[in-house]
Formats: sequence, structure tokens, C-alpha cells
Amino acid sequence: MEMTIKTMTIKDFKGIKSLTLDLDGHSASISGRNGTGKTSVCDAFLWLLFGKDSAGKTTDVKPLDESGERISGLESDVTAVLTVDGRDIELRRQLHEAWTKDPASGEKVYTRDETLCWIDGVPKKLVNEYTPFVLSLVGGDENTFKLISERGAFMRMDWNDRRKELVKIAGGDAEADIQSDPEFADIERVLQGATTEDAKKRLLDQRRRLEQELKAIPERIDELQLTVSIVGDRELSDAKAMCESLAKQQAEIDMQLAPSQENVQRMNSLYDQRRQYEDKVREIERTMLMPIKDALATAEGKLAAYQSTAAALHTEALDWENRLRRNTADLDSLKKRREGMLAEWHNLENMVYQPPEVETVCPTCGQNLPQDKLDEVAFKHRDEWLKKRDAKMNELKANGTSLKEQIAECQASVDAAQDAYTTARAKAEGQRSPVELEAEVKRLRATEPVFTENPEWAAATAKLQDTIRDIENQAKDSHRAELMEKRAAVEQEMTKYQTVLLQQETNERVNARIEELGVQKRDIGAQAAGVERDIELLSRYARARCTALETAINRRFHSIKWRMFKLAKNGSMIDCCDALVDGVAYSLEGHKLNSGACTNADIEIINVLSHAYGVNVPCFIDNAESVNQIGYPGGQRVLLRVTDDTALTITIEEE
Repeated sequence: MEMTIKTMTIKDFKGIKSLTLDLDGHSASISGRNGTGKTSVCDAFLWLLFGKDSAGKTTDVKPLDESGERISGLESDVTAVLTVDGRDIELRRQLHEAWTKDPASGEKVYTRDETLCWIDGVPKKLVNEYTPFVLSLVGGDENTFKLISERGAFMRMDWNDRRKELVKIAGGDAEADIQSDPEFADIERVLQGATTEDAKKRLLDQRRRLEQELKAIPERIDELQLTVSIVGDRELSDAKAMCESLAKQQAEIDMQLAPSQENVQRMNSLYDQRRQYEDKVREIERTMLMPIKDALATAEGKLAAYQSTAAALHTEALDWENRLRRNTADLDSLKKRREGMLAEWHNLENMVYQPPEVETVCPTCGQNLPQDKLDEVAFKHRDEWLKKRDAKMNELKANGTSLKEQIAECQASVDAAQDAYTTARAKAEGQRSPVELEAEVKRLRATEPVFTENPEWAAATAKLQDTIRDIENQAKDSHRAELMEKRAAVEQEMTKYQTVLLQQETNERVNARIEELGVQKRDIGAQAAGVERDIELLSRYARARCTALETAINRRFHSIKWRMFKLAKNGSMIDCCDALVDGVAYSLEGHKLNSGACTNADIEIINVLSHAYGVNVPCFIDNAESVNQIGYPGGQRVLLRVTDDTALTITIEEE
């Protein structure tokens, strides 16, 4: 796609009163003193397309007076005939002031600005019609258009965005070609879908962790060796023999401690007697407690029945009290509404008609209107006013009558609720507390039978105690105590030799663990060696990738050399996007590459981007006076030069 400016007319735009550019698609030079409006020409072109100036801002484009205030009554207007792929298209954008008449003063006052747009003389809606059409002319992307129409726009981008753009237009897939090299057959495994820098960080972290593990293993082996205590073969065999001998002694003592069959039968018989006497005592106690429990259950039932009746009466009284409160509130609300309607009706009745002010002069011809016409208007206005007032009063009267009936019904509900509430409250208050019944329940709950007064209970309890004493006496045996002491001495002696055996088991486990750590150390060493190989492979791949990518990009430029990578202090390659001309770095501030070289570098960038996109559009080059020889961007070029001319001078360039 190729776009050129055929003509452009600017009116009341910033500092430009009126200016016409008749370029007919040719390149041109616009010169004049500072402040004569050179940059405003570029702003006007971009505002026509996108509603923004060359800085990408939606600033106010209205002219200002000497005090910096916008001049009212003017409409900023830009019209251009653009030739797009051989077809002429007229675009027009206007900032229109909207004024309205103040009802109080009758004067016109400014309210807002409106943006009006035309395409080939046909009015269009800004958002739904004009903007989509303009974007279709510039390839659908405002940012791309700016990159190839404005000098320096590409270098003002963030370096990451510049880098992505250059990689996109480089063509081919240098990275895929490198990965197909047999030398880098394992690079996908190393990268794991990450960037080279992230992959290197991951590998360095793995190497650090493996080194830490390797360093920790000898320390752990030393700690384990401290727990080893040498056990001699003679000491070990003696300990095993003594443990076996003592275990036999312990078994013999346990056999002597085992109870005889006669003792077992005697103890079982005593246990049966104890259970029988316990059951007898509990049965007597249950029989003595039964009358008290029955009397308590009866008394508690009577008390619960009374409390249930009292609660029901209290609940009924509360329900009627709540209903009375709601009905009273409804009655008050209805009365207030009726009083309000009555007041409104009296206000309408006492209202005095106020005739309106009528225009006596015809707004079209300026002559006085006939008196009969004025009287007719006044009569019609009064008649309509009376009809509206009477209709409203009749409506209020009908609503008031309806409210009166509702108030009467509500008053009857209030009276009925009041009577019911009075009756229910009297019943609830008349329910007296059963003091005697509550005292009886309390007494029965505290009553306990005197078991000792029952001869049967006393006899059964005495026999139970005798049986318990017989069981205790049967369990006492002096010979058994001697055997227990002997067994404890054998266990204590055995503990000394078991300690030796346990130490030997510990030594065997520790030695096995030390051997495992040795194997683990060899495995980790092998992993660390593999990580070192991957780091070296990644470094070679990063260098090859840097060279291939820079070569693919730089073959499109003739004076600019792009540096896409740089070496960090730690030796790694990090991404960047620096432009160099004859080895000198481009700088937007101009502290490195001179302004003339920066300008021509910008034009070369526009040329390459235009060729890559297949799009040529008008390019405005500001501060052209600072460059001796300026290159062509590939499309129509408009130079903006500072000269001593007091007015803008437009010069068509010879091609």
C-alpha cells in the first residue's frame, strides 16, 4: 500500500490561521521561524487521521490568544486529499463548538466541543464509521503507521518492543537452523521451552544445589562415624552366651510364678461370690429408690403441665400486643396520608392563576403578533391550567374518600385487637406460680434413702466386704515375692550384655548408611558433571544464536548495525537492542551519535520497516535544518526546517 498527500488545507489549527499544501504527491520542504507552525503541520495531518498530535496526545488544537486562552467562535478544520494506491480519498475533520441559549439571560453560551468528520464529502460518525475507515487505509494499526511516518518513533519504543519488531521482520528462522545443527541436538532438552538466560539460571541453581549436597555428605559421614563404638569378637561372643544363659533362668522363674490349678479355682470362686453380693446390694438399692423416683416423676409432670399452660397464655398475650401495635401504626399512617391529601387539595383550591410571558414579536419576520392571536394563546393556556388543577383536585377527593373508608376499617381492627389483648393479658397474669409444687419437686430431688436402716442391705454389704478381704488374702504369697525379686536381678544382669549386642547392631546400621552415602556422593558427582556439560552447551548455543540473529537483522540495513546481545559481568549473554552507526551508539538525547546521523538512521529504519510491511506513507522530518544531507524514507517526504522566514514557505522538491 502506498499513500501520499495530494493537498491539505488547515484552518484555525493551533497557531495556523489558514494554510494550503498543494503537494500533488511530491516531497516538499516547509520552512520558517520557530513558532510559525511547522510542527503544527505534522500535528494537523496526524490529528486528521487519529485525533492525536505528533507526541501521541489528544491535546486541545484550538487557537490561543496572547494570554493563553482559547479563542472562541473558531472551528479547527483540517481537510486532505490522499492518494492511496492510485485512488484519491478526501478526509476532513473539524472541531466544532456547540452553543445553546441560556434560559435565564437569553444569551448563547458555549457548552462543549464536537468532532465532525467527512469522507469524500459525506458526513460520517467518528467512532463507528470514520475511525474504522482511516485504520483500513493505514493497515489497521495506528502504531505501525506512526513507526513509518514519524522520524524517531521506532527508537523511542522500549528496547524489548524494538527487539521483537526487528526479529519479526528479519525473515527466516535462524534459531531453528541453529537447533538443527548436530552440535546442538540436545539443546531442546536443556532449554525445556525457556529462554537461554532462564535456562542458564536454572542450571546454575542446579549446580549450586548439587555442590551443597556434595559438601554436606562428608560432614554427615563424620557425624555417623562418631556413633560407632568398636566391639571385640570375644566381647560379642561372651555377651551372646550370657544373654542365652540368663534367658533360661528367667524362663524357669516364670514357670514357678505361674499359679496352681487349686489357687485358680479358689480365686474364681471368690470372684463369683463378689459379683453375687454386688448384684444383691444394687438390687436392694434400686428397690428403695423406686418410690422416690415415681413420686418425683409425678410431681415434675404436674409442674411441666402448669408451665406449658402459662407459656401458652403469655405467648397469646404477646401475639395480640404485636397485632395491636401493627394495626395502630397502619392507622397512623393512613391518617397522615389523608391529612397530606387534604392539605394539597386546599393548596390547589387557593392557587391563583399566573399568566405566562408570551413572545409578542414573530421570531421569523420580526413583526408584532396580532392581539387576537395573543388573546387566543392566553385563553388556551388558562383553560389548560384550570383543567389540570380541577382534575388533580378530583383525583385527591376520590383518593381521600377511599382513605376515609380504610381508616374506619383499620380503627375497627385496632379496637378488636385492644379487647383481645386485654383479655389475654388478664388470663396470663391470673396464672399463679405453684410454689408448693416446686418445693415438692425440689425436696424429692434431694431425698436419698437410708440404706443402713435396711437389714437385708446391711447383711449383703457385710458379706461383700468379707469376700473382698478373702480375695486380698489369697493374693498374698511370700514365696512369690522372693521369685519376683530374683527375676528382677536376672533382668538387670541381662541388660548389661544386651547393651553390647545393641551397640553391634548400631555399628552395622551406621556402616550400611555410610556406604549408601558413598554411592549417593558418586551419583551426585555424575549429575554435577552433566550439569556442567549442559552449561557449556548452552553457552555455545547462546553465542551461535546471537551471531545468527544479528546477521539476519543486519543484512536488511546498510549503515546501521544492530547489537541484539551483550556480555554481562558474569559472562552470560543477555538480550538487548542497540543501534550503532559506524560503531557509535544511537542515543535519543544525542550525547553519542550526532543529530544528523540520528536523523538518517531513523530514515533508514523507516525504509526497512516500510519495505517489510509493504507500506509507504508520508513521513514528516522535523529539525531538518540540522542535517546536511537527508535520505529518503521510501515514500513522500516532508522536511520541516527552521529558517529566518517570518511566514511558512512551502517548496516542492525536485525528484
